[in-house]
Amino acid sequence: MKDSLFAKLQPQKNYMQIARQIRNLIRDGTLMVGDKLPPERHLVAQFGASRASIREALSALEMLGLVECRSGHGNFIKADGSEGTIDGKMLQTLFQDHDPYEIFEARLEIEPPLAALAALRATTEERERLTAQVERLATLGRRIREEGFADPLIEGYMDEDRKYHLEIGRSAHNAVLFTVFSGVNLMMAETHWKAMKSKGLMKEGNLQAYEQEHGAIPAAILGKNPKLAQKELKNHIFKLRRKRDVVAAVAAAAKGKVPIIPGTAACSTREAILLSNDACEAGADFVIVTAPYYFKLPDSSLKAHHVTIARNVGCPVIVYNNPLYKGNPTSPALIAELLKEKNIVGVKQSSVDMGQLIEMIRLAPEGKSLCTGIDSQFYPALCAGASGVYSTAAGVLLISSNLDEVLGVADTLVVMYKGRVVANLANREQITKELIGEYMMGLREAGA
Repeated sequence: MKDSLFAKLQPQKNYMQIARQIRNLIRDGTLMVGDKLPPERHLVAQFGASRASIREALSALEMLGLVECRSGHGNFIKADGSEGTIDGKMLQTLFQDHDPYEIFEARLEIEPPLAALAALRATTEERERLTAQVERLATLGRRIREEGFADPLIEGYMDEDRKYHLEIGRSAHNAVLFTVFSGVNLMMAETHWKAMKSKGLMKEGNLQAYEQEHGAIPAAILGKNPKLAQKELKNHIFKLRRKRDVVAAVAAAAKGKVPIIPGTAACSTREAILLSNDACEAGADFVIVTAPYYFKLPDSSLKAHHVTIARNVGCPVIVYNNPLYKGNPTSPALIAELLKEKNIVGVKQSSVDMGQLIEMIRLAPEGKSLCTGIDSQFYPALCAGASGVYSTAAGVLLISSNLDEVLGVADTLVVMYKGRVVANLANREQITKELIGEYMMGLREAGA
């Protein structure tokens, strides 16, 4: 049996090659209806591609009805080789489309300078047209919120959005830049871009954010403030992707060798779920969340917050208890309750009270990962049965290529390992890597 179902990619559009390979495996019967595709990190390794390319391919196959993406469960084959979508016209159209991420990059380079020029050069008539276009978008947005995400309304919103951006470009009075941007704007009407944009619109909170940003850009243009107009348009394109892009960049650099665990804490449960799912979609293997902060909450609310997140997020969750900075301590008894949730796989305990961690270890179900978040507790935590440490010192050791520099920054830095102080810094680096590897393996097993 072959080690992998998939072949290494050739120098073409990666997501198209991935989609074609999966399509061909469906067509020849290798992949059947109901089959689950490997996890994304395995697909990254097998295809030799980035997570972004994997996600684009899965998005395209989902549009075609060939794959079903089930949040928190994975990606499943939805059609067999006899389905018309396998070689249909839509598939050919899709493969001719431009890469949505390249469209995004082009917009980010071209549109903000156009907004700055529009702030300086737009005529009174152009300012009035832009204001009217903002109102049309706002009206459509209100209808979508009231009537639901019906296809005609979404299509209309995306068409008016393209016109809005064209109006800004036209107001810049630079024929060369406008010609280039007109071509990019036309690509925003392509099937794959519209499918991804539509999914973005339907995510809770995004429509309202778009509306606020659609108003902020013309306000800067009407105020004849080029720097602000450029900044607002750049934020509009980039804002909702910024955190995702950080996670995606780290995941691409890691190449599946170690798990990616971003923090996705938020004061509201709803926002934490949105941030967590964005991180999962961008390539996170786990997310780490805290209790809500600022307001003091009872245990029942803290439990509801974490459980609701765990049940609505597409990757495993780690609970981060940091009472000093969050003001809402999560007790050992509550931690034990939370760890009964299948999708909550571990705890990061950052409290000076070692007794709390020991009690959590005593009460926790088997197969869960409990770690200290305080370096000085590393060895006693291991003695008490902890899985490991989320180590700040380890981060310093691993990212620095200059050992003398590390010593200069942290003269008293000490790493404890198996009951002894490791005095040789080169050995510390090796041991730290070993410990992190052991801990990550434990996390993987807990999340399996």
